Amino acid sequence: MSGEVRRKRKLHVRIFIGVLILLGVLAIILVMVIQRDKDELWFYIEQNENLQTLLHVEKSTLSESDIFFVTSTFGRMEGTDYRRYLPGHYIWQLQMHGRASREKGSLELLQYYIHIYDAFTKELSRTVDLVEIMNDLGEEIEEGYSYSSSPIFRFPTVYEGEQESIHFQWTLMQGSHYTDSWIRIRFNERTGEASIHQESEGHFQISDRDLEFRRKTSAFVSLLLRDIDGQSFLAMNGIETREVDDFRVNRTQFFGIVSVELWSDFLPEESESLYSRFPGLRQFQGQEGKRIHVILADYPTAEEIMELFMEDGREISFEGVIMPGNHSIDGEEHEIHSFEDYFRLRDMSGWWRQNGGDY
Repeated sequence: MSGEVRRKRKLHVRIFIGVLILLGVLAIILVMVIQRDKDELWFYIEQNENLQTLLHVEKSTLSESDIFFVTSTFGRMEGTDYRRYLPGHYIWQLQMHGRASREKGSLELLQYYIHIYDAFTKELSRTVDLVEIMNDLGEEIEEGYSYSSSPIFRFPTVYEGEQESIHFQWTLMQGSHYTDSWIRIRFNERTGEASIHQESEGHFQISDRDLEFRRKTSAFVSLLLRDIDGQSFLAMNGIETREVDDFRVNRTQFFGIVSVELWSDFLPEESESLYSRFPGLRQFQGQEGKRIHVILADYPTAEEIMELFMEDGREISFEGVIMPGNHSIDGEEHEIHSFEDYFRLRDMSGWWRQNGGDY
């Protein structure tokens, strides 16, 4: 074999190796581009709540069922508020990791835990694993349903069912979160049973007493938001606020329970009814950045709630309160002299489902 032939063969080998290397580099670049484009269609969501911002918990001197707890300002942003409270004095926190589709708004769950803690000891009591629940349900939810990345659906609805059972409920969607159908996963925390319901099915019926209590609580909340001759109903009764969040009464999904939220600098200076029931609240008077959460059980009335947070010596006033026609049950304007007047005349048809709410 001549030297010229050998040189040509070496050249061909070098060219062949060069082409292979070039093809390898192009393949790597192509994979990176495809992966980048793929990654651009997803973003990662993570939620890791904890009890570090829970500063103080105390029971009422009058009832074991009533408590208050205090969180820092940061805690309100992290979800340690009345929506995390469970009857029996527990607080749940969410630990979640997943990726969401930018195109569909759906969420692939990698991890989803509801950790339930004793409010007083902060010890972990039990954990609910949504990913495990979904795996156990198997074929029932493998027909294209996914979890919405919208915050309003990422968090469960928590409510009380029959025989003092606590239920966690999540909503799954099929297709875009703007269209198509929805199903609900419901988990009975007491029995450990999970079930699936269509969007329009599976509602719990509640007692007439609870239905009336929740209707009145919703009406009470609407009254607190009313503008009466340039001031709020709260201001008329000596509870000065700057913003809606300064003082809030919240209807819960638990039987006979409401919560009251306020910033610590809006605590009354003197209120025998409040501080005799919750003596530890006094230490937070005037402190900035502390969020007070008062949990009241046993079906408190609007009068009882108002009197707790009013200064001693004041009486509840309805002076100048007018029910406008667009809010009344008969379309007429009415003077209001009591909570019972307001509850009787307020049209709540747009606020409340007759079957007991969005269960």
